[in-house]
Amino acid sequence: MEPHPVRCNFYVRTPSGDGKFHYDLISIAGLTNNGSLHTFHPPVIGDRLPLVDEFGQVPSAVYRVIERCWLHSAYGSALWPHGTPSPKVGPTLDILVEECDGMFRDESDLPSPFRRD
Repeated sequence: MEPHPVRCNFYVRTPSGDGKFHYDLISIAGLTNNGSLHTFHPPVIGDRLPLVDEFGQVPSAVYRVIERCWLHSAYGSALWPHGTPSPKVGPTLDILVEECDGMFRDESDLPSPFRRD
């Protein structure tokens, strides 16, 4: 059985002003041309990652993963036909992200004790 990468879809959550949210898909450029990131190492909740929307509809920024939802192929479906040992593709992972500051957001302007400039 050959492993397949996870197909990650990223949705950015932004407040809409009425106490609810907007959810917009971030289209990731790649070899598959489907807007998803295909990887064997999907990000987990709390991870920060820079994302760039290939069409420029969503701002390029650093985002933090706040929620994830897995979708696996059902046995007997087009993606996992009866009589086959495994699906034709890996699972889909919908990932909800919010814009956040980068890792070094609280860096001091004071000299570092480890640098000798």
